[in-house]
Parts: sequence; structure tokens; C-alpha cells
Amino acid sequence: MKLNVLHLISGLGQGGAEQVLLDISIKFKKNRYIKSSVISFSDEITLLPMFKKNDIDISVLYTKKSLLDFIKTIHKVSLYIQKNEINIIHAHMSHSIIIAAILKMRFPKIKVVFTSHSINLESKLREAIIFLLKPFRAIDILFSQNMYRWFNKYKYKTVPNGIIVENFEMETEKFEKFTFIAVGNIKEAKNYPFLIDCCKELSEKFDFQLLIVGAGDQTRLQEQVQKLKLAKYVQILGYKNNIAQLLSQSHCLVMPSLWEGMPIVMLEAGVTKLPIISTKVGSIPDILDDTCAYLSDLDNFLKNMAYIMKNYEESKIKAEKFNKKVKEKYTIDKTVKALEDLYKNLIK
Repeated sequence: MKLNVLHLISGLGQGGAEQVLLDISIKFKKNRYIKSSVISFSDEITLLPMFKKNDIDISVLYTKKSLLDFIKTIHKVSLYIQKNEINIIHAHMSHSIIIAAILKMRFPKIKVVFTSHSINLESKLREAIIFLLKPFRAIDILFSQNMYRWFNKYKYKTVPNGIIVENFEMETEKFEKFTFIAVGNIKEAKNYPFLIDCCKELSEKFDFQLLIVGAGDQTRLQEQVQKLKLAKYVQILGYKNNIAQLLSQSHCLVMPSLWEGMPIVMLEAGVTKLPIISTKVGSIPDILDDTCAYLSDLDNFLKNMAYIMKNYEESKIKAEKFNKKVKEKYTIDKTVKALEDLYKNLIK
């Protein structure tokens, strides 16, 4: 008999957590031991067509920020649990674990797994809530030991993110102009204003372009680009569904993040043999090192961007090394196998 695992996630935007959930859901469709389903709460549905295209068992509740809607959500998920005989709830990110904890009180036999997807929960109150909910969780999942924080359970399992490698293996010509690319939703963590400031200084010496790809409010970034007169150098593209192609056409991935979990785009860039400059946050230092990428403090980020443009052949050698590492250690099949083992061990 299969184990029934219900994944709870706050939304289906263009983020790493959502993409990983899509990929593991696709793989679990063929799994002999695990039946996987997904419930999403908010009206962020960018990736919903991809879930439906792959025939994933998914429900979107479009929960609004009101107490009445919250109660309705608990009721709807409770009915789903009863109807589908759910054994395990896997809660992704902080909003989902709150709902999972309430459902655990309603269904004591259910095991709850929690993946925060980031080391920064963005408020001390949220961290305190996650800490207080530890008794309701059977186990936490971290991408690496470096992600452990005081609000995590002492009982945790490291399961790195993985990607569907073949989706990013393509041959395509590079853009004519040297192209930096940054991928991720427009949020504080991604530190895009800093990146645009770097471009202002680089524009005085180099001819290049920066592509910023990700959903979110572009207003402030566009205003910054106009103020600094960088329209020739910086393009803010918004959401795109051809990330593999854009990575393959670019020359360098830049990640000046203030905090992270384990960014999927880092692995995607690895498959496309794209050199990487990144800050040392989240699980990144556990995966990248100076032999396969350029790890950088913010103070040296600009220098590294200039260095890669001058020494691109060296950076391509590093990218080749990371390509091999991704294919050996960070495939979606390895992630799914680790999750399968974890789920089965919880129900023993």
C-alpha cells in the first residue's frame, strides 16, 4: 500500500521552492511507494499551468487574509485529509507549517515534515512561532548543516535540492554582448538594487548587459535604472518561462543575495556550464567553492564581475567543474530517493 503524502505550500509563484515541489511531484507520479498531492493557499498561480500540464494532483484554495478564510482553509484541508487517507503532511515555508500544526492536532497520527527553504524567516515573531511549533513536527528538512537555526528541530535530515538535469542541457549561441544574468523573484533577499549600482560603475569601463529575470513589482528597480541612466545596460524582464535558454545564452550568473536557502538557479546554471558569482549565504558555501565558482563578499562583488569579463576562459574551467558536481550530487532523482526514504522511515 502506498503512503499518501500531502504537500502544503503558500503559493505557486516563480520561486525555487515552488519549482522543486513541481519537479518532485512529477517524479513521485511514477513512484511505487509514495502517492503525492499538493495544496496551495494563495492566489500566486504562475506555475499552476505546469502542475496541471504534468497531471499533478493539486488544489488551489485562494485563501484570503481573514480569520474566516483561514478557518475555511483548515476545514477544506481536513476534508481532503480524511478523503485521501493522508499519512504525512510535508509543509513548505512558514505559513504552511502553521496550518500543518493545527491539522496535526485534528489528526494526531499524521506525521508532519517541515522545509523552511530559507535561513531567514524575515521576522523574529515568525521564528518564535516556528520554534513553538517544534513539538508538532516529526522532522525538519535542511538543505545542509549550515542551514540549522535555533528554531529548527534537533532532529533534522539534510536533503539537498535537485533539478531535472535534462531540462537544462541545450546548445545555443551566447548573446553577442557579455551578459550577466540574475534570476529570482524581485524581493529584498535578492539584493537587485545593489547589483544595479554595480552596473553603474562597470558601465564606465565595459560594454555588457545585465538581465534581471523574476516576478514581482519592478517599479523601484526601473526607477533606479532610469535615474542612473542604465537603460543600455540593464533589462528587467519580469517572469519568463524560458530560463534554461536565457542561462545558456548568458555569460555569468550573479547572485548578490542577502540570504538564501539553496537556490535552484545555481544548479540550473551549473548544468548550462555558466560561471557563477555568489555571496556566501545559506547553503551556497556548502555547494560552491573557489574551485568551481567565485564566492564573494558584497565589498568584492564588483571586482569579481570585472575580473570575469577580463578572464572568461578561467571562469569557464570553473563552470565545467561545477557542471560535473551538479550531475553527480544534485539531481532530482537523488532528492526524491532521499525523501522517499525519509517518508518511509517516519511510518515504520
